[in-house]
Amino acid sequence: MAKILIDFTDTYITGLNTGIQRVVRNIIKNKDIIKDITQKEVIPTIFVGKPVQKEAIHRKRDIVLKIRQHLVRYPYLYSIAARSYKRLSKYKPDIIKSKLSDESITVSDDDILFVGDAFWSECYEDEFFEFASKLNLVLLIHDIIPITHPDIQPEHIVKAFNTKVIDMMKISKLILTVSKSEAKIIKDFLRSKNIDKPIYPIRLGTDIKISQNIKKPNGFDVKDFYLMVGTVEPRKNHLFVLEAFHKIWKENQDFPNLVIAGRFGWKYQSVLDFIMGSPFKDKKLFFIESPPDEELEFLYQNAKALIMASIREGFGLPIVEAMAKHKPILASDIEVFKEVAGDYPIYFDPYSVDSLIDAIKSFETGAIKPSFPNITLNTWEDTAKDIAIAIKKHFNF
Repeated sequence: MAKILIDFTDTYITGLNTGIQRVVRNIIKNKDIIKDITQKEVIPTIFVGKPVQKEAIHRKRDIVLKIRQHLVRYPYLYSIAARSYKRLSKYKPDIIKSKLSDESITVSDDDILFVGDAFWSECYEDEFFEFASKLNLVLLIHDIIPITHPDIQPEHIVKAFNTKVIDMMKISKLILTVSKSEAKIIKDFLRSKNIDKPIYPIRLGTDIKISQNIKKPNGFDVKDFYLMVGTVEPRKNHLFVLEAFHKIWKENQDFPNLVIAGRFGWKYQSVLDFIMGSPFKDKKLFFIESPPDEELEFLYQNAKALIMASIREGFGLPIVEAMAKHKPILASDIEVFKEVAGDYPIYFDPYSVDSLIDAIKSFETGAIKPSFPNITLNTWEDTAKDIAIAIKKHFNF
């Protein structure tokens, strides 16, 4: 009988906590829902020359993988470490298998391969494409920002999307994505390439609590703060928010603080330079690099409001995380945020610093009050259900 293989190679190898990896982990946590709806065996899988079953997501990495995790801020060194892993897995598969201590999986042509991880990354061997082409490939594409906005993405990611991602979409049997607006963008792009694929949006879940444990970051004693959550990269608009707060602080140094929480991604040097050179650093402005879930939970619970200033998103996971905690949100006025959050946030123009300043000040004075409409947030169980129903409907079983 056909099986459903859920790939999580990049999530396993890097052990990071990106938005994509949080989605992947939660899909795997709810794999039994997919199994119940499809009546198919569901197997979380990593690919090391051939797929290897791996039930546990959190395992100690060997030294090469640990080095990679700490090199993500340095693209050149990161690439070297990634290639080292590929060489090791390609030429010494027994070493990799023994470290994973899991059995290989026998696959058949009617198996379904679900890929929602960062399959364009260096973690995937060249043979993965050939392997995927032989199965019924279902892709979860979170966004195609490197294709639509190449100027704000790193060159190697843009290249990967214009090769690996497009090639994988061509051989896929079904494409899922995380919002209606992204589904339209993907459909329009594929149409421009004369590629016709079924594309369905699914609901992304959220947790009322990101972590059952709550931990204050070491040395953190900040009160009355706004919060930004996400990878530091151009489309997240950190410089824009920093400029707005610095203008406010120069007028009034008693104004609330700003906490930025996330990892450094790409093209972040201008943001890092701004933070390091700011006269308000560690006084009004605070940066917490790659906080674990229990620290992120603390920040959400204690923040005055979340600020999401992105100029482009496929979904915007921090928005629903803040909504789950009934936290006020100031968000950029872009289509996907209105689809995801409706009237919940206070919106501003992500290209006008004055618009953000007006929104912040109006929120502070109470001139604009955030609406807290009765909302039913999607759960990760809903995500698993949507995936299972889409697969079952498409493959007609």
